[in-house]
Amino acid sequence: MYEMSTRIGYSQVDQEGYLTLPALFDLLQDVATFHAQDLGYDIRYLKRVGCGWFVTDYQLALEGSVPYIGDRLTLKTWGYRFRGMFGMRNMLVVREDGSVYARVNSIWVYMDLRRMLPSRIPDSMIRDYEQEPALSYPWPSRKIQPLERFFKRYVFTVNSLQLDTNGHMNNTHFVAAAWKELPTDFAIGLVRVEYRKQAMRGDQLLLKMSCEPGQEQKEDKIQALMTSPQGENYCLVEFSRRKDK
Repeated sequence: MYEMSTRIGYSQVDQEGYLTLPALFDLLQDVATFHAQDLGYDIRYLKRVGCGWFVTDYQLALEGSVPYIGDRLTLKTWGYRFRGMFGMRNMLVVREDGSVYARVNSIWVYMDLRRMLPSRIPDSMIRDYEQEPALSYPWPSRKIQPLERFFKRYVFTVNSLQLDTNGHMNNTHFVAAAWKELPTDFAIGLVRVEYRKQAMRGDQLLLKMSCEPGQEQKEDKIQALMTSPQGENYCLVEFSRRKDK
Protein backbone atom coordinates (compact mmCIF):
# COMPACT_ATOMS: atom_id res chain seq x y z
CA MET A 1 0.00 0.00 0.00
CA TYR A 2 1.21 3.47 -0.89
CA GLU A 3 0.29 6.59 1.14
CA MET A 4 0.45 10.30 0.38
CA SER A 5 -0.42 13.14 2.74
CA THR A 6 -1.71 16.47 1.48
CA ARG A 7 -3.49 19.63 2.57
CA ILE A 8 -6.37 21.21 0.64
CA GLY A 9 -5.13 24.38 -1.07
CA TYR A 10 -6.83 27.47 -2.42
CA SER A 11 -6.56 26.31 -6.04
CA GLN A 12 -8.49 23.11 -5.19
CA VAL A 13 -11.68 24.59 -3.75
CA ASP A 14 -14.93 26.14 -4.97
CA GLN A 15 -16.42 29.55 -4.13
CA GLU A 16 -17.43 28.29 -0.70
CA GLY A 17 -14.01 26.86 0.09
CA TYR A 18 -14.82 23.15 -0.38
CA LEU A 19 -12.76 20.62 -2.35
CA THR A 20 -14.06 20.35 -5.91
CA LEU A 21 -14.68 17.03 -7.61
CA PRO A 22 -12.10 17.73 -10.37
CA ALA A 23 -9.50 18.53 -7.69
CA LEU A 24 -10.30 15.22 -6.01
CA PHE A 25 -9.75 13.40 -9.31
CA ASP A 26 -6.41 15.20 -9.67
CA LEU A 27 -5.38 13.94 -6.23
CA LEU A 28 -6.33 10.37 -7.16
CA GLN A 29 -4.31 10.66 -10.34
CA ASP A 30 -1.35 12.05 -8.39
CA VAL A 31 -1.24 9.30 -5.77
CA ALA A 32 -1.39 6.61 -8.48
CA THR A 33 1.41 8.36 -10.37
CA PHE A 34 3.62 8.77 -7.28
CA HIS A 35 3.06 5.14 -6.35
CA ALA A 36 4.35 4.06 -9.76
CA GLN A 37 7.21 6.56 -9.62
CA ASP A 38 8.42 5.36 -6.22
CA LEU A 39 8.50 1.81 -7.57
CA GLY A 40 10.74 2.95 -10.43
CA TYR A 41 8.08 3.21 -13.12
CA ASP A 42 7.95 6.97 -13.58
CA ILE A 43 7.05 8.96 -16.69
CA ARG A 44 10.63 8.81 -18.00
CA TYR A 45 10.66 5.03 -17.69
CA LEU A 46 7.33 4.68 -19.46
CA LYS A 47 8.42 6.98 -22.28
CA ARG A 48 11.64 4.98 -22.65
CA VAL A 49 9.77 1.69 -23.06
CA GLY A 50 7.03 3.32 -25.13
CA CYS A 51 4.17 2.42 -22.77
CA GLY A 52 1.68 4.13 -20.50
CA TRP A 53 -1.21 3.50 -18.12
CA PHE A 54 -4.67 4.61 -19.25
CA VAL A 55 -7.57 4.56 -16.81
CA THR A 56 -10.75 3.11 -18.31
CA ASP A 57 -13.17 3.14 -15.37
CA TYR A 58 -13.56 5.00 -12.08
CA GLN A 59 -16.03 4.45 -9.26
CA LEU A 60 -16.02 6.85 -6.31
CA ALA A 61 -18.18 6.48 -3.19
CA LEU A 62 -18.23 9.74 -1.18
CA GLU A 63 -19.16 9.91 2.50
CA GLY A 64 -19.74 12.66 5.03
CA SER A 65 -18.77 16.30 4.71
CA VAL A 66 -16.69 17.57 1.80
CA PRO A 67 -13.13 18.53 2.85
CA TYR A 68 -12.59 22.26 3.38
CA ILE A 69 -9.63 24.46 2.50
CA GLY A 70 -6.74 23.75 4.84
CA ASP A 71 -7.98 20.27 5.78
CA ARG A 72 -5.37 17.54 5.84
CA LEU A 73 -6.00 14.32 3.95
CA THR A 74 -4.19 11.02 3.53
CA LEU A 75 -4.57 9.15 0.26
CA LYS A 76 -3.89 5.42 0.16
CA THR A 77 -3.68 3.25 -2.93
CA TRP A 78 -2.79 -0.29 -3.92
CA GLY A 79 -3.16 -2.75 -6.76
CA TYR A 80 -5.44 -5.67 -6.02
CA ARG A 81 -5.47 -7.58 -9.31
CA PHE A 82 -3.43 -7.74 -12.50
CA ARG A 83 -4.70 -9.69 -15.48
CA GLY A 84 -3.12 -9.54 -18.93
CA MET A 85 -3.05 -5.86 -19.83
CA PHE A 86 -5.40 -4.76 -17.00
CA GLY A 87 -4.51 -3.46 -13.56
CA MET A 88 -7.15 -2.93 -10.87
CA ARG A 89 -6.45 -0.26 -8.26
CA ASN A 90 -8.26 0.76 -5.08
CA MET A 91 -7.85 4.07 -3.27
CA LEU A 92 -8.97 5.62 0.01
CA VAL A 93 -9.16 9.30 0.90
CA VAL A 94 -9.02 9.64 4.68
CA ARG A 95 -9.62 12.73 6.83
CA GLU A 96 -7.28 13.76 9.65
CA ASP A 97 -9.65 12.22 12.22
CA GLY A 98 -9.42 8.85 10.47
CA SER A 99 -12.85 8.91 8.84
CA VAL A 100 -13.12 7.96 5.17
CA TYR A 101 -14.20 10.60 2.66
CA ALA A 102 -13.85 8.55 -0.54
CA ARG A 103 -13.58 4.90 -1.48
CA VAL A 104 -12.36 4.36 -5.02
CA ASN A 105 -12.25 1.50 -7.47
CA SER A 106 -10.45 1.95 -10.78
CA ILE A 107 -9.41 -0.11 -13.80
CA TRP A 108 -6.32 0.72 -15.84
CA VAL A 109 -4.97 -0.67 -19.10
CA TYR A 110 -1.27 -0.86 -19.94
CA MET A 111 -0.82 0.54 -23.46
CA ASP A 112 1.88 0.29 -26.11
CA LEU A 113 2.00 3.94 -27.16
CA ARG A 114 3.81 3.27 -30.42
CA ARG A 115 1.09 0.96 -31.71
CA MET A 116 -1.70 2.41 -29.52
CA LEU A 117 -2.69 -1.10 -28.51
CA PRO A 118 -3.02 -2.79 -25.10
CA SER A 119 0.16 -4.54 -23.96
CA ARG A 120 0.70 -7.31 -21.43
CA ILE A 121 1.93 -5.99 -18.08
CA PRO A 122 5.51 -7.17 -17.41
CA ASP A 123 5.78 -9.84 -14.72
CA SER A 124 8.47 -7.83 -12.93
CA MET A 125 6.11 -4.86 -12.65
CA ILE A 126 3.35 -7.04 -11.22
CA ARG A 127 5.76 -8.40 -8.60
CA ASP A 128 6.87 -4.90 -7.61
CA TYR A 129 3.29 -3.72 -7.07
CA GLU A 130 2.69 -6.49 -4.47
CA GLN A 131 -1.07 -7.00 -4.71
CA GLU A 132 -3.22 -6.34 -1.65
CA PRO A 133 -6.81 -7.45 -0.94
CA ALA A 134 -9.52 -5.45 -2.71
CA LEU A 135 -11.73 -3.00 -0.85
CA SER A 136 -14.87 -4.61 0.50
CA TYR A 137 -17.61 -2.44 -0.97
CA PRO A 138 -20.80 -3.14 -2.98
CA TRP A 139 -19.60 -1.60 -6.24
CA PRO A 140 -22.10 -1.48 -9.11
CA SER A 141 -21.22 -2.84 -12.52
CA ARG A 142 -18.39 -0.99 -14.21
CA LYS A 143 -20.52 -0.79 -17.36
CA ILE A 144 -22.87 2.19 -17.16
CA GLN A 145 -26.26 1.83 -18.79
CA PRO A 146 -26.99 5.15 -20.58
CA LEU A 147 -30.28 6.82 -19.75
CA GLU A 148 -32.86 7.28 -22.49
CA ARG A 149 -32.83 11.06 -22.89
CA PHE A 150 -29.99 13.57 -23.12
CA PHE A 151 -30.09 17.33 -23.69
CA LYS A 152 -27.37 19.09 -25.66
CA ARG A 153 -25.35 21.66 -23.72
CA TYR A 154 -22.37 22.82 -25.79
CA VAL A 155 -19.50 21.79 -28.06
CA PHE A 156 -15.87 22.37 -27.06
CA THR A 157 -12.55 21.76 -28.79
CA VAL A 158 -9.71 19.96 -27.00
CA ASN A 159 -6.76 22.33 -26.62
CA SER A 160 -3.12 21.97 -25.62
CA LEU A 161 -3.79 23.10 -22.03
CA GLN A 162 -5.90 19.97 -21.51
CA LEU A 163 -3.30 17.45 -22.71
CA ASP A 164 -1.29 15.13 -20.45
CA THR A 165 1.98 13.23 -20.95
CA ASN A 166 0.18 10.58 -23.02
CA GLY A 167 -0.85 13.26 -25.52
CA HIS A 168 -4.60 13.04 -24.91
CA MET A 169 -7.07 15.13 -22.93
CA ASN A 170 -6.49 14.40 -19.27
CA ASN A 171 -9.19 12.32 -17.60
CA THR A 172 -10.02 15.02 -15.06
CA HIS A 173 -11.22 17.40 -17.80
CA PHE A 174 -14.03 15.01 -18.73
CA VAL A 175 -15.19 14.93 -15.12
CA ALA A 176 -14.84 18.69 -14.75
CA ALA A 177 -17.03 19.36 -17.79
CA ALA A 178 -19.76 17.07 -16.48
CA TRP A 179 -19.55 18.27 -12.87
CA LYS A 180 -19.92 21.95 -13.83
CA GLU A 181 -23.30 21.19 -15.43
CA LEU A 182 -24.80 19.56 -12.33
CA PRO A 183 -27.58 21.37 -10.45
CA THR A 184 -26.09 23.26 -7.50
CA ASP A 185 -28.22 21.34 -4.99
CA PHE A 186 -27.24 17.88 -6.22
CA ALA A 187 -25.27 16.23 -3.38
CA ILE A 188 -23.03 13.55 -4.90
CA GLY A 189 -22.84 10.15 -3.24
CA LEU A 190 -21.43 7.98 -6.04
CA VAL A 191 -19.54 8.85 -9.23
CA ARG A 192 -19.03 6.37 -12.05
CA VAL A 193 -16.87 7.21 -15.07
CA GLU A 194 -16.45 5.11 -18.19
CA TYR A 195 -13.79 6.33 -20.62
CA ARG A 196 -14.47 4.97 -24.10
CA LYS A 197 -12.15 6.88 -26.47
CA GLN A 198 -9.14 9.15 -26.19
CA ALA A 199 -9.72 12.82 -27.00
CA MET A 200 -6.80 14.38 -28.86
CA ARG A 201 -5.91 18.01 -29.52
CA GLY A 202 -8.36 19.51 -32.01
CA ASP A 203 -11.11 16.95 -31.39
CA GLN A 204 -14.56 18.45 -30.95
CA LEU A 205 -16.66 17.10 -28.09
CA LEU A 206 -20.39 17.56 -27.63
CA LEU A 207 -21.49 17.57 -23.99
CA LYS A 208 -24.99 16.25 -23.28
CA MET A 209 -26.72 15.92 -19.91
CA SER A 210 -29.66 13.78 -18.86
CA CYS A 211 -31.14 16.74 -16.96
CA GLU A 212 -32.67 19.83 -18.53
CA PRO A 213 -30.85 23.10 -17.79
CA GLY A 214 -32.57 25.40 -15.30
CA GLN A 215 -35.13 22.79 -14.26
CA GLU A 216 -35.63 21.49 -10.73
CA GLN A 217 -34.10 18.03 -10.55
CA LYS A 218 -35.59 15.26 -8.42
CA GLU A 219 -33.83 12.37 -10.12
CA ASP A 220 -31.48 10.23 -8.06
CA LYS A 221 -29.10 9.85 -11.03
CA ILE A 222 -27.76 12.32 -13.58
CA GLN A 223 -25.55 11.34 -16.49
CA ALA A 224 -23.21 13.33 -18.71
CA LEU A 225 -22.31 12.00 -22.14
CA MET A 226 -19.48 13.35 -24.27
CA THR A 227 -19.45 12.42 -27.94
CA SER A 228 -18.11 13.68 -31.23
CA PRO A 229 -20.59 15.85 -33.19
CA GLN A 230 -21.20 12.71 -35.29
CA GLY A 231 -22.16 10.68 -32.21
CA GLU A 232 -19.00 8.67 -31.42
CA ASN A 233 -18.81 8.12 -27.65
CA TYR A 234 -15.82 9.43 -25.70
CA CYS A 235 -16.92 9.36 -22.06
CA LEU A 236 -19.96 8.64 -19.91
CA VAL A 237 -20.19 9.98 -16.35
CA GLU A 238 -22.93 9.08 -13.88
CA PHE A 239 -23.62 10.94 -10.63
CA SER A 240 -25.86 9.36 -7.96
CA ARG A 241 -27.44 11.47 -5.26
CA ARG A 242 -26.53 10.90 -1.63
CA LYS A 243 -29.28 9.03 0.15
CA ASP A 244 -29.11 11.25 3.27
CA LYS A 245 -29.69 14.47 1.30
